[in-house]
Amino acid sequence: MLERGAELLGYAYAARFHARAAYRHTTESTIYLRHGLEGQGFGTTLYSELLRRTLARGYQQVIGGIALPNEPPCACTRSSASGRPAT
Repeated sequence: MLERGAELLGYAYAARFHARAAYRHTTESTIYLRHGLEGQGFGTTLYSELLRRTLARGYQQVIGGIALPNEPPCACTRSSASGRPAT
């Protein structure tokens, strides 16, 4: 969670992608960022911490869906350790 005082600015979480054994090392990520806070690095901060914690738990892949066109999430993903989003 990303907070300023008692105000929630955003959050990120990861959950199992699928129950099948082939996906046991894969999670699906979600990030919420309050409208109007895009482009200030908050999404990158949330996603970087999410990736750190997810990988520390032994997961090897993180999948996230982005509805296009939607540049802010794409920019956040490109600036993270994951490289670039697949489309």
